[in-house]
Amino acid sequence: MVRWLAMIAALLVTAVACGRGEAAQSSAAPADFWAAAPQNTAQYWSVYERARAIDPCALLPRAGLAPLGAVRTVAVKGLDSCAAELDSDQPRGVVRVDLRVLAGTVDELGARVGTTKHFDGATALVIADKDTRADKQVPPTGDRACTVNTKFPAHAGFSISVTVPRGIEPCPAAEAVSRTAVAAWKQQPRQEDSIPTVRTVLTGADPCAVTPRLAATVDPDKQQLYACALPYGGTEFALLYEYQSQRALEAGEPVLIADHTVYRHEGNGSPYLEVQVGPAYADGEDGPLAPAVWLGGKDESSLVQIMYQVLQLFPN
Repeated sequence: MVRWLAMIAALLVTAVACGRGEAAQSSAAPADFWAAAPQNTAQYWSVYERARAIDPCALLPRAGLAPLGAVRTVAVKGLDSCAAELDSDQPRGVVRVDLRVLAGTVDELGARVGTTKHFDGATALVIADKDTRADKQVPPTGDRACTVNTKFPAHAGFSISVTVPRGIEPCPAAEAVSRTAVAAWKQQPRQEDSIPTVRTVLTGADPCAVTPRLAATVDPDKQQLYACALPYGGTEFALLYEYQSQRALEAGEPVLIADHTVYRHEGNGSPYLEVQVGPAYADGEDGPLAPAVWLGGKDESSLVQIMYQVLQLFPN
C-alpha cells in the first residue's frame, strides 16, 4: 500500500491533457525498439503495450539465479512483478530477488544516490544499502541489500532488489541478475510463452483503455505500466490495475455499480473504490489474491461515474 500511495501521488501531480494515441497492434518489438526514445504519442503507447507483454518471471531464469544459491521458488507477485527465493551457502541463509517491470513515470530511476553503470545498451543505477545511510557505512545488523534500476532508452526497464545474508556482498549479485534480465528482456519473453505463469483478465491490459468512454485525454509520458493518471471533470484521478487480496478488498463498504459489488474505502481523507474483476488465482499472505481495479480521487460522484465505465470493460 505504501508503494501504491506514492505512485498515486505521482500520478495525480502529473495528470495533464494530451491526445490518447493508438498503440501499435503487435506486441512483438524489433531488436532495436528499446534502443530509441519514443518520439510521438503513438510510440509512447507502443512502449507500454510491449512492456506489458513481457513476462516478469521470464526475466529471472533459474539458470541466471543459480550462482546465488539453490532456487526454491520463482513466482508472480503482481501484474508487473516477480520474486524468487533461494537457499544461500550461509547458515540458515535465504537470498530473495524481487523484480518489477517499469515504464513511464518512474521516480526510482532518478534517485540521487548510487552508482551509474551500463549493461548492454541499458543504463543502470546501482544502490547499495549503505548508499541510503547518512554515514555511508554497511548496516551493523541484519541482511544486506542492493537495488539495481535498469532503464532502456525507450523509457522502459525494470528494478531488481536483492537481499542476501551477511557475509555476502549484495551488489555484485544484483548486478549479475540484472545483466541476465537485460539479455532476457531483449528476447521479448511474452506472457503466453512462460510456463508456469499467471494469466488473468488484467494480464497485459491497458489501464487507460477507459479514456474514450469518458471523453478524457491523457499524456502518455505521465503514465505507468498498470496505472493511469486520469483527468475528468476538472479533477485528477488515479486508476490502477493490480492483484489484491480478497480480504483487503472486502474490508470496505459494499456498493453496487454496473452489477458489480464495489468496495468503498477511505485513505488519507479521500475516498477510493476497489472491485474484483476476475477469479482469485492464488493464496497470498493475506488470503486469496484476485485481479482488481483501484480508483482514487477527491470527487466521489465522479469516482462512481468513472468506475461505471471501467466496469463496462469487465462484464460479469
